Amino acid sequence: MLILSGILVSEAHAYIDPGSGSVLLQLILGGAAGVGVVVKLYWERVKTTCQSLFGRAGKTDPNG
Repeated sequence: MLILSGILVSEAHAYIDPGSGSVLLQLILGGAAGVGVVVKLYWERVKTTCQSLFGRAGKTDPNG
């Protein structure tokens, strides 16, 4: 019922204050920093998995 009443509201007298923009910016920057840390921590594992799936593109074997 609560979700349905939130969807069916036709008019809302609301605004977004300036503080909401900074909170949204902090959320985006914090998420990007978190993704960066996870990628840094697991980069070798991701790299070896991709190399095993797609082969070592660009490297040729000198012996044939």
